[in-house]
Amino acid sequence: MISKIFTLNKILKYIIEELIGRFVAFSVALWCSKFFTHYTYERKSVRNLFGLVKRKKIAVNDMPDWLQMLTIAIIGFIIMETINYFLELPQVKTKINNGVDRFLNFIKKKQNSENSDFSS
Repeated sequence: MISKIFTLNKILKYIIEELIGRFVAFSVALWCSKFFTHYTYERKSVRNLFGLVKRKKIAVNDMPDWLQMLTIAIIGFIIMETINYFLELPQVKTKINNGVDRFLNFIKKKQNSENSDFSS
C-alpha cells in the first residue's frame, strides 16, 4: 500500500514543483534586498587618517534590519505562493507530468541498455 503512495514519479513531481517555487521566491527575495541597501565611501575623518588611507566602502541601510527582513520575507512568500498557484494549473501540471515521464523513460532505457551490455 505504501509503495503505491510513494512512487518515484510522484516524488519527482513534488521535488520539481517545490524547487521551482522556492528557487524563484528565494531569487526574488535576494533581488529585493538590493533595493534596501546602497554603498558609499567613508568620509575623511580621524578614523581614516584624514583621507591618507584608502577609503572603505560602507553599506548604508535606509530601513531598519527587522523591517527589511520582514518585507523581504513577505515578498518572497507572495512570489512563492503565486508560483505554486501557477504550478497547480492543469496545463502546467500536464507539462510537468510529461517531462517527468520522459525523464523516467530515459532512465529506464539507459538502465536496460547497460544491463544488456553486461549480459553480452
